Amino acid sequence: MIENVTYLGGHPSNKRKRKKCVGTITRQSVEVVGRGVALTIPWSEVVSIEAQNPDEARFRISTRIQSESTALVIQQRDGSTVLLEAHSCPKIPLQGAISQIVGGLGVVVV
Repeated sequence: MIENVTYLGGHPSNKRKRKKCVGTITRQSVEVVGRGVALTIPWSEVVSIEAQNPDEARFRISTRIQSESTALVIQQRDGSTVLLEAHSCPKIPLQGAISQIVGGLGVVVV
């Protein structure tokens, strides 16, 4: 569970940015819950998930995040891209944890 997440947008059902959310990554799905947003994205709908540091996020997806944060880029099978900002969460440990959780599920971890 990541306690301080900002939903940056991208999901068809929730277009607006939402701060102070809680993100949970399980063997079944990625969940984001907060004021005005309640998303559950099953891994069966995900093609890839990528963790990006602030510099990568700025240049690759044109998104500014805080210096101690990691951007999560979730590419869905329907073509949409969900963007999350995990505050105070370094890229390498987060990426490693995601790899362990989704191992064998057919999701590419970048």
